[in-house]
Order: sequence, then C-alpha cells, then structure tokens
Amino acid sequence: MRIKYLWTLLIGVFTFTTAHANVVITGTRVVYPADKKVVSVELENKQARPALVQAWIEKDNSAGAQNITSVPFSINPPMTRVEANSRHTLRIRYTGEKLAQDRETLFYFNLLDIPPKPKAEEKADSYMQLTVRNRLKLFFRPHNLPYTVHDAYTKTVWQLDGSVLRVHNPEHLIILLMKMS
Repeated sequence: MRIKYLWTLLIGVFTFTTAHANVVITGTRVVYPADKKVVSVELENKQARPALVQAWIEKDNSAGAQNITSVPFSINPPMTRVEANSRHTLRIRYTGEKLAQDRETLFYFNLLDIPPKPKAEEKADSYMQLTVRNRLKLFFRPHNLPYTVHDAYTKTVWQLDGSVLRVHNPEHLIILLMKMS
C-alpha cells in the first residue's frame, strides 16, 4: 500500500511544470567601483514571450517590504518590459551620498520578474502565475583602498578549533566563498 502512495506522489511531483524566471541576470554579483559614473547590469529574456521586470536596491537583507529610501543609488529604468528572446541593460548610478571609504559597503540588487497574463487560447479553467525575485549582492568599492581583492584572499586566516572552522578576514573587502574542500 505504501508503494502505491509513493508512486502516486512521485508521478504528481514530476508531472507538474516547474516555475522558473523568464529573465536571467548575467552575473552573480554587482561590483560598483567608486570612480565609475554608471555600472550596467545585463538582463536576458530567453523565453518566447515578453516579461515585465522591476529592479531596486536595498541596504539590508530583509525579506519583507522594499527598503529603498536610504540607498545612494538609482536604477534606470526601475521598471521595464524585456521583449522575447532579447537583452536589456539596466544602469545603476551612484547618487553621491557619503559611504565608508576604508572598506566595501554591501547592498542588495533585486529584480522582480513579472510574467505576462496568459493568452485566451493558453488559459485553462484555472492557472497560477508566479513572480520570481532574484537577489544579488551589490558591493560599493571605494577607489582609494590600499589593498586589492587578491590581497584579501591571501591574507585570510583559517583556524580549525575542534570541529569548528573559523575564518578571519583582516582586510575590509567582502570575500565570497563559493566552494570549500
């Protein structure tokens, strides 16, 4: 009897279509050097239908409401239509408010992918639409730092205390660890 339920569950899971974003951001993070006027973020819509996207930048990592009032960046355009099978560029501009000049400052770049309403011939009796939010880290990097990204990696101190691995980064650059082995 359990096998019958397991098979029913597996068939149900694999017959549903998966939700995915129509619009893909090229890159895994955004680095904004302080000496640049504008930084571009490339978007690509690989689907056969257009998509509406909304972009914003937040200071904190809260998953709740948008907190865009206190960030020193503007995005142009903040909301746009990305045509089917095409690319689009968003431009991020630093507005000049004071940020720390001795270390990187972390922000979060958000992109909300809003799918189009299904056409009448595609519509079933009921359907569900999902919006997908992508979130990337945005690093504001001052231009007068006395060290490089390579320095930050080489000066990182690793210490194993029993079963706990401690990592100390003495530099003021944010280090992302993608894989440890």
